[in-house]
Amino acid sequence: MGGDMRDDASWSRAFMAGSGLGSGASPGRRESPERHEASGADLLPARFAQLARHRDAEVREAIARRVDCPMAVLASLAHDSRASVRTAAASNRAANPAILEQLAGDRDRSVVKAVARNLSASTELRETLARHRWSDVRRVAGRTAAEVAQAAAGSAQESAGLPSELRDRAPRAGTPATEAGSTVAPRRIPLPRTGRPRVQ
Repeated sequence: MGGDMRDDASWSRAFMAGSGLGSGASPGRRESPERHEASGADLLPARFAQLARHRDAEVREAIARRVDCPMAVLASLAHDSRASVRTAAASNRAANPAILEQLAGDRDRSVVKAVARNLSASTELRETLARHRWSDVRRVAGRTAAEVAQAAAGSAQESAGLPSELRDRAPRAGTPATEAGSTVAPRRIPLPRTGRPRVQ
């Protein structure tokens, strides 16, 4: 039970920092310039790789959370020795399928649960985690799958709720349309008349 609480706390810390919540330094603790740089905007491409090798794990976590992190750098952080860094990489929605599949087999529960929470994970991967040997991973994967299905159903219902006249006005493929959405017939161009020249 205590292990599950620590896992959730680790993932929650990564999520809050990635979303900008709780990003300030704690009272009495001085934030290093590298931590500030790793979380700041307009980070130069060359600095991603440099900060990803920083000795401060929180700097590496900040890099792993960034959606603009180069995929090669994110892949290297997925092999980090610190579980908190791998958890940050697993929660990154920009992570490609190969990275998420690798982290889904991690030895740390918090990392695997972060993959299960990641909405960018494929349906196949989420179904695999729903059969995981760890019950808490199965629960997280099941909740995420239900959220995804509910969101998809809501989107479909919203589209179906449009008035019929609006649905009919939607331009069909290959048919020219006006800005208002109504179709118009192509205009016929009159051809020049042919015949004998008129005698004066």
